Amino acid sequence: MAKSRTAAITAGAALAALAASGCGAASTTATARPVATKDTVAGSVPAGWRTARSPLGATLSYPASWQQVSGDADTLSAQLREHGHIVGYLNLTPRQGDERISNWASFRIAHQRGEVLDVRLISAVAHRRFRTGTGACVTDSYTTTSAARYIELACLIEGRQPAVVLGAAPPQDWATRAPVIEQAIEAATP
Repeated sequence: MAKSRTAAITAGAALAALAASGCGAASTTATARPVATKDTVAGSVPAGWRTARSPLGATLSYPASWQQVSGDADTLSAQLREHGHIVGYLNLTPRQGDERISNWASFRIAHQRGEVLDVRLISAVAHRRFRTGTGACVTDSYTTTSAARYIELACLIEGRQPAVVLGAAPPQDWATRAPVIEQAIEAATP
């Protein structure tokens, strides 16, 4: 797998590790609401949100309180920081590997196990409709190498330009961040 793909797909883990190094790692786990289980057509971008556009024409929308951050070429990322710590992260990157709707759950979990620790599948859905195509989503939890625990919703959207769109937050922030993360993923246009 290409280095840029590994970096892009685990950018949430890397930023989580960065955040944890400054705030002390949260070792508690939380029961995650399995947000990846519905099969609905995604809505439009919520009023007041910002939209970033990649050179390939993909868009990632996020609340005005979040900040766009730089990443690999052709990727889009945004984060929410509170008290100097990252408490929410979004990323959109073009598909670059062998991931497909048919293998997304196993692919994602296997990939995570190669990058982070204690990966746990929370939920998965194989066929979900998005604005620009169909997709598959996985909600999982993991521990970074700096011992920070995170919950992540990661979706592969196949359409005109297949892409992986993901969002992550610490377990203690998941209940608050999950609805925003899901809205951002649903509003993404790869």
